[in-house]
Amino acid sequence: MSTEHTHVRRLLAAVALTLAVLVVESSAPTSGASPRPAPVEATASGTELSVPEAGAVRPGTTTFRVRNVDSAERWIGLARLRPGFAPETFVDRMRRAVHGPAEEGAVARWNEAAEMLGGVSVAAHEARTFTQFLTPGTYYLVDYQSLREADPLGRVRAITVRGAGWHVEVPEADHVVVLYSTPGGTRFHAPARIAPTAKLLVINASGLLEEAMLRRVRPGTTDRDVTDYFLGFGPDPFPPASPPGQGLAPTAPGRSGHTDVELTPGRYVLISWINDYTNTHRIVDVT
Repeated sequence: MSTEHTHVRRLLAAVALTLAVLVVESSAPTSGASPRPAPVEATASGTELSVPEAGAVRPGTTTFRVRNVDSAERWIGLARLRPGFAPETFVDRMRRAVHGPAEEGAVARWNEAAEMLGGVSVAAHEARTFTQFLTPGTYYLVDYQSLREADPLGRVRAITVRGAGWHVEVPEADHVVVLYSTPGGTRFHAPARIAPTAKLLVINASGLLEEAMLRRVRPGTTDRDVTDYFLGFGPDPFPPASPPGQGLAPTAPGRSGHTDVELTPGRYVLISWINDYTNTHRIVDVT
């Protein structure tokens, strides 16, 4: 079978995955269905992560709006613990995978402890949103940078999802990004061009914990240039003082999520920094 046919098969599998998710969403309880709720507000700073409505989130399609009042970029992610794992174990495994020295199996152990459900990178004094489908239970919002601190649990906030009145909808998306598996590792299927202000649907059909972040690169940069740079063979494709990346933070295999981006026109690399950033990337133009 040709590489092209294999690629198409994987994308069809990703579409099937998305349809399955939508079937699950549409079959959620409808008794007492409620109108679209306001976003769950979260505020991140250099010392605090606050979620005033953490104990009163309704099940269904849920949008989080993360506002960064810090002078530096903040990364905020959503997780649900897998059965048998405590928050302490999850946070320790996440810390080792994200901030520790390269350690074989660290990302797999992180994924074993919790199902990551996306999140956002938020530049200083800005706000970003992401949307996820939540069933009743306990979730956790995590500030990635705080994992370096002496008390990494200090800025992990429990989110309780409960009650009737499920709100179920399929959020609109301007562009679809798919992470899929190949013999050489995870790869991206994405449009060659995206709008500066856009809503993205990111589908992780790769079988691995991955993310989809857009980072500005120099004009004319190619995927080969990015790979060569990471291998130590080429110049730095990232311009100095480039803005923080935008996109969907780590998302578990088999899951999808929506997020919004507001980008300056130019050339970007869509990249996952989780497993193999040397090869898991795709050049896109923002026009």
